[in-house]
Amino acid sequence: MTRAQAKKIYSDVKALVYVFGGDLRKKCLERGVPEVMVHELLANDTALNGFFDRHDILGDRKDEENE
Repeated sequence: MTRAQAKKIYSDVKALVYVFGGDLRKKCLERGVPEVMVHELLANDTALNGFFDRHDILGDRKDEENE
């Protein structure tokens, strides 16, 4: 499986899990995405979500005092 195929499956499954619930990791594995790629994609999502949590819409760091 290519990286592009894995990303496509991950993206599709992620949307379904967001709407209907379930285990994203498990569903990706069931669709044939290699475990290493699933872990990599989950780690990338976690890092990106962390960035969005720490920065505003313009990319500037949020003021920690006002949260």
